[in-house]
Amino acid sequence: MEIQRYTLLESCGVTYMARIVGDDGALVTQATFGGGSIAYKVFDTDNGNAETGSGTLTVADVVFNTVQTDDAWPYDDGYNVRYVLPASCFPVGGHLYRVELIYTPGVGERFADAFDLYALNLLSY
Repeated sequence: MEIQRYTLLESCGVTYMARIVGDDGALVTQATFGGGSIAYKVFDTDNGNAETGSGTLTVADVVFNTVQTDDAWPYDDGYNVRYVLPASCFPVGGHLYRVELIYTPGVGERFADAFDLYALNLLSY
C-alpha cells in the first residue's frame, strides 16, 4: 500500500472524502458499523510522531448509505465517507502530518486507512 500525500494550509481544517469498501469488497454503509466505530489519530511526523489530534467519528454523520455525487467530489464514481478533520490537528506549517483511520465494523475484522498531509505556512499567521 502506498501512502497518498496531499497538501493543506496550517491551522485549517480539511474535508476528507473517500470511497471506502470493507474487507468483503462491498461499499461500507452505516449498517457496516452497527456496534462498531470509526476513529482517527493525527501525528506530526516532523516532531517525533507527536499526536496532534484524535477522536471517534459519529457513523451516522460521516458514512452514507448511498454513493454521493456532488460538486465537492471531482470524480465520477462518488464517495460514501465524508468528514472534517479539525484545524487543531495541523497547528504548524512546514510539517508533514500522518492521518490514520481505524474502521471497526460491527462484524468482521477492523481495517485502516492512512494518508499524509503537508501543511503549508500561512504568511498571515
